Amino acid sequence: FTVRDRNPSPLCVNTNTLNPQILGLTEYDQRQPMRLIYRDESGNPDMPMRIAKDLCIYSLGKPPNRKIEMYHDQETIYFPGYVAVREHQSMVNPDHLCKYKCEVLEDEKGPIFRVTCADSPNEPINARSANEAWQEVANEIYLVSNASLSDRKQQINGCERFGLMHESVIAMLQETMGHLKCSRYEPLAVGVSNFVH
Repeated sequence: FTVRDRNPSPLCVNTNTLNPQILGLTEYDQRQPMRLIYRDESGNPDMPMRIAKDLCIYSLGKPPNRKIEMYHDQETIYFPGYVAVREHQSMVNPDHLCKYKCEVLEDEKGPIFRVTCADSPNEPINARSANEAWQEVANEIYLVSNASLSDRKQQINGCERFGLMHESVIAMLQETMGHLKCSRYEPLAVGVSNFVH
């Protein structure tokens, strides 16, 4: 199971220490980590929530009061106020990992996707799409690491880096009443387990 950094419950099982057959896991289950949503006593998602080794969600955001059509597409919802922290190769010192704060901000012209590198906190990257924001991060890394041309041609999925494509995030966003206002969004069936503590 994925456990959070903050006060992990003793009931959370570390599957790495157990024989998978004891847990009744198939080969597919062993390849695909179980998705957990941690909840408080009221049943609400308990933030901050670490949902992957390199990804922690701090806020799902809230639907904007207007122009909600700009804050989703067919596959993804990105409400203003969404905040996640992702570990990734540093664009200052590419030999080590560092934390990147990923935010969705509200603007008159639509969402702003902001990525702030912990190694360069005074120089946030602002873009009109998650792909553009993270592509700029990638370009900076390529520049300081003298990456080959073949490496530089690789495309990065910004929504994945923001955590917006993680099944736990998708499930939590689809629980909100706000997602019902997202006319273009097509809900996705996701398999997650709830954990109340």
